[in-house]
Amino acid sequence: MANSPKKKEIKPVVKNAQVKNSPGKKLTGTFIEEDIKTVGYTLFEDVVVPSVKKIIYDFVNNGTSLLLWSDTRGPKGSSNKSPGSRFDYSGVSSGSSRASEISSRPKRAFDYGDVTLDSKSDADDVLEAMNTILEEYQVVTVADMFDLLDKSCDYTCNRYGWQNLKNACSERTRDGRYALVMPKALPLY
Repeated sequence: MANSPKKKEIKPVVKNAQVKNSPGKKLTGTFIEEDIKTVGYTLFEDVVVPSVKKIIYDFVNNGTSLLLWSDTRGPKGSSNKSPGSRFDYSGVSSGSSRASEISSRPKRAFDYGDVTLDSKSDADDVLEAMNTILEEYQVVTVADMFDLLDKSCDYTCNRYGWQNLKNACSERTRDGRYALVMPKALPLY
């Protein structure tokens, strides 16, 4: 088996890491931020786009009627508007358009908690090791980060991670420790 992929061998870089789940960050980060994106996307797709389409349709349709018959009602003796509203039920049973809208919505990020370390050099060592893994494997998982921190994690940590760490950094906290400030960990597959 000479062509089998290399197995990641990750050794801990630090021993003094703390991982805490912050309820405040979880509420604001998960519910509020993601819901705002979802609401904005839904509002645009379900309200703005159909409204703009209707405006364009009415403009063209009424403009043409006005040009041809000097009235928006069409030729005399015919009525192109029927009482009540009409709904096209032909697309309801197929369900393909709504399914594609749902699948194209933004993916949710994975919350692994707040990671803090005793010193800036420890935080920088972890980030450097993560960048090394990223260069070699083109991806670094949350589980890889936990291995570097000498912490255990759930199996789902292998499904989330990063393909880009350009915005990752360390930041001093109020208690004198250093927090890893990471981009959102997204589903890898």
